[in-house]
Amino acid sequence: MIVFPESLNDLPTGNPEEALRMVEQYIKYMCQRTDWAMGNVTKNVSKAGVSSAEMYILLTALQNTVSALQSTVNSQSASISSLAQIVNTLSNDQTTLAGRVSTLETNYAALEQRVTALENNG
Repeated sequence: MIVFPESLNDLPTGNPEEALRMVEQYIKYMCQRTDWAMGNVTKNVSKAGVSSAEMYILLTALQNTVSALQSTVNSQSASISSLAQIVNTLSNDQTTLAGRVSTLETNYAALEQRVTALENNG
């Protein structure tokens, strides 16, 4: 987004040459500001002991690492959801098995009583 100074709101509408000159001066000013800002970035990067190209390469590598980590997190999230579903299924199966074991224990106890009764009567 470009933000123009308020002075450009009052461009002379009757004098296109003056209006163009004012816009050109503003563009030159912004180019100088941009060059100055980039120069400061280069100085700060140089003070850090790396070149701008090295800094760009490092930032690109960092961005790639962050993207890879995000992909890993996303895939792990899917795995965790899958595991949660499996745990839920296993819990239901365990409950069913517990009920069946309880029934088998009851049937076994009844059979033991019948066997004992037959042994005592026989």
